[in-house]
Amino acid sequence: MRAIVLSCDRYHLFARHMVACYEALWSDHPFIFRVPWQATRPTFHAQRLEAIQTRPSIRETVLQLLEDLDDETFIYWCIDDKFPVWLDIDVLRKTLSLISSTNLDGVDGLLLCRQFNHHKRRNLLTTKPLIADNLTFLERANYKHIWIHQFARVKVIRHLFRSFPANIPAAKAMDHLKDKIIKPETHRLFVSQRSHCRFQESTSRGFITRDCLESFQAMGLNVPSRTIKARPQLLGRARRLVMV
Repeated sequence: MRAIVLSCDRYHLFARHMVACYEALWSDHPFIFRVPWQATRPTFHAQRLEAIQTRPSIRETVLQLLEDLDDETFIYWCIDDKFPVWLDIDVLRKTLSLISSTNLDGVDGLLLCRQFNHHKRRNLLTTKPLIADNLTFLERANYKHIWIHQFARVKVIRHLFRSFPANIPAAKAMDHLKDKIIKPETHRLFVSQRSHCRFQESTSRGFITRDCLESFQAMGLNVPSRTIKARPQLLGRARRLVMV
């Protein structure tokens, strides 16, 4: 299965880290990570890496990564700004089996991480829960948590990025842009009733998070010294380091 990674040259170190986390947590995962590059090809050697040269804009990067894939094909959507810290491998394998069967006809997205916003009524539809292989999924009303790693048909991500303006000033802007886009009723997205994965952020507002840095260090991955410098205010677990 293609795993579509939203990244860019400057953030390849985070894509590398994210891929390494999957390989550490799930050694026999089925993903081929499709990583974009603009001027500098990724130098890390993942077991299953497909580097694709794309144009610089965020919108065009994603559309080019999807260019040769059919609308109905399931992909694993995984941006470099999140990385897994826990995966329920049995549930992930069950989900993959469901995706490859005909039992999920009419289902276009499966998110296995249910965060607090998906306990709010406005983010869920009142449709009958989907129950498959002893897993319960609730239908999502919008694109809330579309940046968390999840299974989705190509048409879902393609429609979202085609709906974005040609020029997106920064990745953070997409948080607000996505809320203005109405999800087609025919694109049926679901979230599991309880979480089977846990993710952490790689960066926040241009800073690398403490948890991400500690994960780099635990995995023996070096962050080039020129890319970070300590911020004067260090606040417990929320400590961040400036990206320069």
